Amino acid sequence: MEGKKIKILCLHGFGMNAKSMEMLLDPVVQRNKSFVDFYFIDGAHHEKHSKEVRLWWQAIPDKNQTQPKQQFNLEGLEKSVEVVEKFDKEHGPFDGVIGFSQGAALAAIIIAYASVGRTPIKFKFALFVGGYLPNSQNLSEWRDSEKILFNVPSIHVYGKEDTIIVWKTSEKFSRMYSNPIVNFHPLGHIFPLASDDLKLYETFFKSQYQLITSPSKL
Repeated sequence: MEGKKIKILCLHGFGMNAKSMEMLLDPVVQRNKSFVDFYFIDGAHHEKHSKEVRLWWQAIPDKNQTQPKQQFNLEGLEKSVEVVEKFDKEHGPFDGVIGFSQGAALAAIIIAYASVGRTPIKFKFALFVGGYLPNSQNLSEWRDSEKILFNVPSIHVYGKEDTIIVWKTSEKFSRMYSNPIVNFHPLGHIFPLASDDLKLYETFFKSQYQLITSPSKL
């Protein structure tokens, strides 16, 4: 493909960083770099023992919760949203987002915030791997809904043997999106990169590229 490229923001998981996410996604980047520019960003926070171990928030048990299921305060979340907004302003606007684990949750939160005007970021499509919406009181208006909430083209990838983000959590999350594409694989908490997975991502990105760069959209 020639001409304009689309931009995709890549959000790493808990304990990773921009560099490790870039290394992980190298097969995706190499396969789609002719029409996609991929951007990687470090989590806004880091563990005390290492600045290389990045995260988007710390989940602290909510002592004032009113629901029987454990809820969490996402300590540092708003700072992370601000950091992504600044990055979007400097390097975007980004057309799409790839999120893995906690990065997928951050992408989901930003899309939720955008739906009510709480952020200027407007992702047109999303790829969630191990995706979920955290169990936080601040997100309950979306998390507790049984309706389709977001008209954002999306792929949802989750594993049957995932013990970190159990597949039923990701499956419920996928139902918040209209016409979600689901890749339910037999493995655990991984970012699948087999040939069939890479083809799925490429096909999805190409379809979004065509929609975004069509003459009527320019």
